[in-house]
Amino acid sequence: MGSAAEIAELRRAVEARIARETEILGAVLRLLDRGVRWADWPPELLDLVREALDAGDDPVESAKARVLARHLFRSEPPGRPARIARHSAPKSALAERLRADLAGLVRLGAGLACGRSVD
Repeated sequence: MGSAAEIAELRRAVEARIARETEILGAVLRLLDRGVRWADWPPELLDLVREALDAGDDPVESAKARVLARHLFRSEPPGRPARIARHSAPKSALAERLRADLAGLVRLGAGLACGRSVD
């Protein structure tokens, strides 16, 4: 087991990561609630939504991605969202956070106000 200082530092790092994830989730929620067109989204947030909608080959994350797509677009979005390059673990963790939380926080069909597809 680490020293008290090491544990405190690890705790601060985890708390900072959670705060950053919450901040990004809030930014995505605001853009969806306002119906901002996908083309006007900050590129890093748009890429994050694309990644959240395309979980690759992981069956559990893919199921979450399908639920999110159906919630945002009221059906599967036309065409599969463009695959984007795999990102570093922190960004993938953010996509997982969106997959896990976003559908429960925005109104049904919220993605349609932003456009038919994130491509």
